[in-house]
Amino acid sequence: MKIVLDIVSPERLQKNHMVEMEEWCEGFRGWVKHAVKLIGQGAYEIVVAIPSQLQDEEAVFNYLAGGCLLGGSSPRIDPPFTILIIPRSKLVWEKRFHDFLRFPGIRTMIRDAIRAMQPHADILDVIATAKSIRRYIFRRYIKYHKKCFARLARATTSAWYTLDLEGACPCVMAYLITFSRQWGVSPWDLLHEKNSHSRSFNERFYGRGETLVCEAQVGMYKLIGDFYRIWSVLRHFKEINCRTLVLNYRNDGDHPSYIAPKIYESTRRHRDYIYWDALMFMENPDVALAESIPDCVSRRRQPLQVRLQRWDYSVLSKNKNILCALHYCGANNNLRLDL
Repeated sequence: MKIVLDIVSPERLQKNHMVEMEEWCEGFRGWVKHAVKLIGQGAYEIVVAIPSQLQDEEAVFNYLAGGCLLGGSSPRIDPPFTILIIPRSKLVWEKRFHDFLRFPGIRTMIRDAIRAMQPHADILDVIATAKSIRRYIFRRYIKYHKKCFARLARATTSAWYTLDLEGACPCVMAYLITFSRQWGVSPWDLLHEKNSHSRSFNERFYGRGETLVCEAQVGMYKLIGDFYRIWSVLRHFKEINCRTLVLNYRNDGDHPSYIAPKIYESTRRHRDYIYWDALMFMENPDVALAESIPDCVSRRRQPLQVRLQRWDYSVLSKNKNILCALHYCGANNNLRLDL
């Protein structure tokens, strides 16, 4: 690579350079093969990707290196982390029609016809699955933050545009943001409305276009990933250093504010119609939960809200796409809205 990039001239190389290069390439190919056995096709993207500075790629390489050295067994890494697999490989129907769908004009003409041939999801089954995931996350994490949950439940509708990143509970906020977005309501409505949100869920479901069985299944895994991602963003908000973190009904996309610290994601830069499984290397949830409980004891001593100028508050409250806005007054930059 140094020769190709003109960093080193060919005449300066040692006589056995080609032998060393061939040995290194052979070892690297073997390493990649072991990596694929450990984490699947996502290994190729991890090897060649250029991650955001916020993503923790070092933990991934340590995991792969340790696993290869130990003959494929999972190594012990400190701090511990967990791998969440989002099975994008289930979207095989688009892969089969790759040659047709890569042309925009043809895609518009035949996409609906191709989708009509695929198994369609039952909306009632999708709602039931989403409810079960919601119950699991509540029982697994939120029950340990009952005081934080009650504190946010007492907040008025207007308070959701003036929340303090230093005072609000990241775990409960991640839960409310994730599922209010999924159900197409505001966090306040999710907490207080007694009526069923199935109609709004139905509208969001068809609006997202996840109407096939395979898409709905991948969507449920993404739902879990969204919770962990937002939880990580809110726990490590100082590393993002944004003065105002605005969360809306739309998908997060690839905006830098939502690249979660302490998480490495493969397929982060989505290429059209490459559907191998996506991987999230994230902080171990058990460790994150244990650390969050004493952290929230000190958070509850902080104000839940910040004081905004009237114009800034008006911009936030009048935008119907916004779920909530959290502010960090200690950021070392000028006021800006990170959308």
